[in-house]
Amino acid sequence: MNSDHCTVLATVALKTTGLLKPWQVTTAKKLMLENLDTGITVTELAQACSLSRSHFTRMFRDTMHVPPQQWMREQRLRKSKELLGGSGMMLAEIALECGFCDQSHFCRTFVKAEGMSPQAWQRQASIRTEPLLSQGAHLCSVADADAGHRPMSTPGGPRYVPGHTPKFRTPEVNAFSQLPRHSLHTAGTGPGHNSTHRPSCV
Repeated sequence: MNSDHCTVLATVALKTTGLLKPWQVTTAKKLMLENLDTGITVTELAQACSLSRSHFTRMFRDTMHVPPQQWMREQRLRKSKELLGGSGMMLAEIALECGFCDQSHFCRTFVKAEGMSPQAWQRQASIRTEPLLSQGAHLCSVADADAGHRPMSTPGGPRYVPGHTPKFRTPEVNAFSQLPRHSLHTAGTGPGHNSTHRPSCV
């Protein structure tokens, strides 16, 4: 019974120690992403992680669920899709930029992974983005038209609120402005008043 228990514990410990440490995962990913165009060997990755080639390969597969070569190939395909989507580069240029031997190698790998050629994938990507671009242009035109018809508030004036009639302050009226014009000229006449002086009209 004790021997069986020890065997189970040893098996659990072996499985636990069979995964890469976080710094090893980070190091391996960083090196592969930095060398997508030129490539890097598994031996170099293992040395950077202080492991033998066989141990690194097994532990990477157990940690990432794919071998290191497949993980790097997936990252090359991901980068190629980004370049196909909007770089304007030729297929041969994309192939070399992503670390493929040539355009034919790139196309074979792409078809095997995606089920279509890079040109077909590029056409589908452009079709998917066209409705989004047209919708964005329509929203911008509607916003511009709405801004052109919206009343603007003047500095110090009433603030515009949709659906609300602004209230304007009634200006103060001078008492002399409501008198007839001839009254303004004669309002100062009378005994003891100099008739030569007349108030100016407001």
